[in-house]
Amino acid sequence: MNADSKDSYKIQNDSGSDSLSRKFTLRNVLILLSVLAAAKLAVVLLIYYLPPTVVMPFPDIFPFPSSFGWSSLSQVLTNTWDGMDYQMIARSGYPQWLTYSPELYAFSPVYPALIVVGRYLTGNPYESAFFVTNLFSFAFPIVVFKSFDFRTALVAELFPTYLVFTTVGYSDAIALFFLALSFLCFYKNRRLFAGLAISAAGFVLFNLLSAVVPFVVYMFLFQKNRKWKNYLAISLPAVVAGLSILGAYQVTTGSPFTFFVLEQHFWSVQFASPLDQVEWLFKVYAQGSFNGSFWVIFGLRITSIYWLVRNLLFEAFLFIGIALLTRIKDSRKWLLVLYSVTLSVPLLFVEGTPVYSIPRLMLAAFPFFTGYSGVLTKNWRLWIYAIACIVASFWVIITFVYAFFA
Repeated sequence: MNADSKDSYKIQNDSGSDSLSRKFTLRNVLILLSVLAAAKLAVVLLIYYLPPTVVMPFPDIFPFPSSFGWSSLSQVLTNTWDGMDYQMIARSGYPQWLTYSPELYAFSPVYPALIVVGRYLTGNPYESAFFVTNLFSFAFPIVVFKSFDFRTALVAELFPTYLVFTTVGYSDAIALFFLALSFLCFYKNRRLFAGLAISAAGFVLFNLLSAVVPFVVYMFLFQKNRKWKNYLAISLPAVVAGLSILGAYQVTTGSPFTFFVLEQHFWSVQFASPLDQVEWLFKVYAQGSFNGSFWVIFGLRITSIYWLVRNLLFEAFLFIGIALLTRIKDSRKWLLVLYSVTLSVPLLFVEGTPVYSIPRLMLAAFPFFTGYSGVLTKNWRLWIYAIACIVASFWVIITFVYAFFA
């Protein structure tokens, strides 16, 4: 397959003739979206109808959805953990620097701005956040379907952390949509638009500007057309975006590196070896550690061992998927490998609160799901995967709302 062809850009895998490698038609898109809607509904209804006595240690702090209806449910889903920070920015903007809540400056204004816009439609900031997040969450698998194949989109949209964190009030769905769009543009030889899409993702979650690196490396190593304008077209938007973000910090806080300072101060983020990361997990009272909170769900106390095993399971799934990518019968598989490695390996070399968020942060390496699309070729395998994902999603949403899973 010609990697530079504008008319032939979908990734092909070993199961290209399977019934689930479907053409991009309205009917197939509706199937994909219906599955996602049903899975999301199951997750939301679980939280809505779960009896308070089962998991509620602090009923005075967390309003229980079934007691107060949709307004309470939307608040619980969009005003928990990072969602609370986005809501504060959407409601009052950023505070004057170094007066109160300086940690808010670590969050991009893009998602709060969309919440403000959506509020004109919904009349409620929590319902607005729910609407914005879920709107992008349904757009993401459509673009993945268009760029890769039906099965990759299906496997990705059912993954537990995607299902949950693109339902609650987080900004990941927006960033993932633009990252997926960058692949579609790249495969169509629209280098500038690919770069703009990466930049848009970077404006939502600043660290995602690094996604431009594997595209540039792939162009240099695997494509014959090495004209400087192609490299400039895809990389310049990301460079401009990065400089703009640094400039905004300089103007608002007096330092272009405020984001990194905040990450270290409030979330104890710093580079470390994988062994150091494990050691940090076992420091019960480490700065920013949630181990000291001794969360209990269904009588299960969430300890350091829990966090470690949970991370290892998700990481194993991630890196097995990357390994499976090498079996795809398409030369562009190396773009997917380079990209997935670039967006995932750094997660192993950090300590601090993001260690608890690895199962969510690994979603940025979403092309690894393409590796599994070549393995889940039988319907019964997909059913097992789907059921396992839904069950795991129940645990993810419960621990997110009533303990900590971010």
